Amino acid sequence: MTTERATRPWLNYLLGLVCIGAIVAAILLVGPASGGQAAVTRTAKAAEGVVQSTVSGSGTLTPATKVGVNFATSGTLTGLFVSVGDHVKGGELLAEVSPSSAESSLRSAEIALTSDEASYQDAVAGLTPSEQRQADISVEQSRASVKSAKQSLKQDKQSAKSEEASASATIAQDEVSLKSAEQSVAVEAKSQQDALNQDIGQRGTDEKAVAEAKAQVEEAKSLLAAEKAKSPPNEQKVSSAESKVTSTEATLRSDEAKVTQDGYTILTAQNGQAAGVIKGQQSIDSARNTVASAQKTKASTKLRNEQTIAQARTSLSDQELSLQSTLASNAVKAAPPKTSTVVSAENNVKSAQLTVEKARQTLSETKLYAPTEGVVASIKDTVGENVDRKSVV
Repeated sequence: MTTERATRPWLNYLLGLVCIGAIVAAILLVGPASGGQAAVTRTAKAAEGVVQSTVSGSGTLTPATKVGVNFATSGTLTGLFVSVGDHVKGGELLAEVSPSSAESSLRSAEIALTSDEASYQDAVAGLTPSEQRQADISVEQSRASVKSAKQSLKQDKQSAKSEEASASATIAQDEVSLKSAEQSVAVEAKSQQDALNQDIGQRGTDEKAVAEAKAQVEEAKSLLAAEKAKSPPNEQKVSSAESKVTSTEATLRSDEAKVTQDGYTILTAQNGQAAGVIKGQQSIDSARNTVASAQKTKASTKLRNEQTIAQARTSLSDQELSLQSTLASNAVKAAPPKTSTVVSAENNVKSAQLTVEKARQTLSETKLYAPTEGVVASIKDTVGENVDRKSVV
């Protein structure tokens, strides 16, 4: 009889069941008949009794049955408990290989089975009170996030509206300042021009006075010359004429001094006017720059607020989607399990159970037992040698 148990033989136990009694065969030896003799027929009357016959012979004694025994799993041979010639009983431990790998596989299979059983229970049991409370808390948190996002959006809008109003007020105030500066510059320019015109008019008057004074001087000098030309000259009239000349010349010098002063005054007024124009333009430019800066600030603030509001809206949208997702997820969790889910989980458990059973079988096959009673005929492997499965005859 041939038995195959697993991977490559590490040893081969031949349990020989040795026949205790010799094979007995009754052989009737009849001598060879000679060629010239005739066959003789004998007859006898049958009767009851004991007929004894003993036959002896020589040959090789062989077992009536041989059984090849081998491991069903591979591994390192760690124990060998019999020797050639030992008589063993059926079920007696013969040898063993290292069970480490088989034990590790069994533990992994048992862990996987536990996990699959838990998944099956989850599939059929639905949400526990704790899980339901956790789901409710998730919904509350999502709703709180949505509320917070709405509040943030509202605040951002209010802030944007307030900043825009403030910026507009600043621009309006700066535009008023610009208009006031332009008006002030215009008034100052007109005042300076009026003063300059007055100075110019005064110079014209003084120049006319100078011309008149010159004419009076010439007239006084002519009168003086006429009085001196008389014979005899009237000393009193000559003296009076000289006084007249002196007086008109003094008047002329005074008028000429006024004209000269008028020139200085006009030049000063013109310089002041030019400086006033520059100063006024600077004032206007500064006011215009202030208005432009305020307008730029308003535009920048508006853009920033629009971006902030857009981000707040996006955040609100995200929070609302998150809430919807949480509600949908909780609805799925709270829904009765699908038949396909339960069947799949049940099949996983069955598959894991088969894996555990197979792992246990593999672990049990790390020990080799005698299949029947007999005598060990041969051993092929030694302790420490690695054995694999193969066919054994």
